[in-house]
Amino acid sequence: MDTKKTENNHQTLSKKLKASALIVGLLGLGYWGFATPNEAASVAHGNLLIGTVQYGDLDVKVDGFGVLRAARQKILVAGSRGTVEEILLKPGAPVTADSVILKLSNPALEQQTLSASQQLALLQGDLRQLKLTNERDLLAEEANLASIRAQLETAKLNRIAKAELVKKGITSTLELKAVELEESQLSARFDIQNRRYRQLKLVHRESLKNHQQRIELQQGELDMYRSLIEKLTVRAGMAGVLQRLPVELGQGLTQGQQLAQVSGTDELVAMVQVPQSRVSQIVVGQSATIDTRKDKINGKVSRIDPAVVDGYVTIEVALEGPLPTSARPELNIDAVILTEQLSNVFYVEKPTNAAQDAQVKVFKVNASEDKAEQVQVALGVDSGRYVQVLSGLEKGDKLILSDLSKFAGMPEISVIK
Repeated sequence: MDTKKTENNHQTLSKKLKASALIVGLLGLGYWGFATPNEAASVAHGNLLIGTVQYGDLDVKVDGFGVLRAARQKILVAGSRGTVEEILLKPGAPVTADSVILKLSNPALEQQTLSASQQLALLQGDLRQLKLTNERDLLAEEANLASIRAQLETAKLNRIAKAELVKKGITSTLELKAVELEESQLSARFDIQNRRYRQLKLVHRESLKNHQQRIELQQGELDMYRSLIEKLTVRAGMAGVLQRLPVELGQGLTQGQQLAQVSGTDELVAMVQVPQSRVSQIVVGQSATIDTRKDKINGKVSRIDPAVVDGYVTIEVALEGPLPTSARPELNIDAVILTEQLSNVFYVEKPTNAAQDAQVKVFKVNASEDKAEQVQVALGVDSGRYVQVLSGLEKGDKLILSDLSKFAGMPEISVIK
């Protein structure tokens, strides 16, 4: 029993000694780690991008991307309900104003057009009949007026004759009075008949006018139906290219539904997306260069959209001069907008951590390019590829443009060639 206890005591002591030795070893490593200075980090020269500080004039530019859009666009919509009966052109096809894109069908509209045409024909027939009736009535009134006029003229002649006979004493005054009375009565009848004739002409004129208005209304209704029938044949309406065709063969359409979009090709604008942070440098009228990846086109900023979408603002650029053959609607493009020209300034290609009007730390490379020390640099205007240097660097200084954020706490690094 004593022997077993002694062995156990030895084992316990051995474990304690080992644990103590481990703790001492770890403390020693920690002391060595804190007591030993860090050696300079190193990077391979071939993995670095190195820029040189320049002095001179700097064009301040804002880079962007986007698409070309037609300055003139036309949306074609269905004038009535219908069904897509035939598709003649597909998106991307060049069109003229008379190019037929779709053909639609609407049997109900065709029936309405036929009914309106028949109704118009009936009204036109009624108008002809009305004109004949009016003419007959006027002729009858004219005959009555002529008969009374003749009787009045006879009465006048009779009165004159009677007056001569009275002067000669051949006839009595009473007979003259009777003739004069007859003349007066006929004169009154003539005036009444004449007014009745004029009034009848006015009545006829108004009835014809009212009937003509009914015909015009019916003609307008028929013209509307015929116009809708004509619109069942969907034409481009302008020269350009068929941009979109969001319908399918056999599809039923409602009135006002979009059928197609046509874009002109003779005048294009560039819709350029620019980061929100750079928009403050842009004003209307600034020069821009549009790159179609095949040709370059000059332009000027014509509009700045006030909306911000996903951190970008749309800048509209009006293109100048004749367009190259590579320019077409919806073509992806790159853009550079010239916002300012700085004279006699220091500038360098943008380091990874560069920001406009910021204080940053960069690694400046020595003359032999085997070491780089960290220096504080004040940056000015961001010009896209380059950034203005306000202080901390001189002309000819070289600095590392690559991302060295993992060495941010080190004052110096070695560059291995």
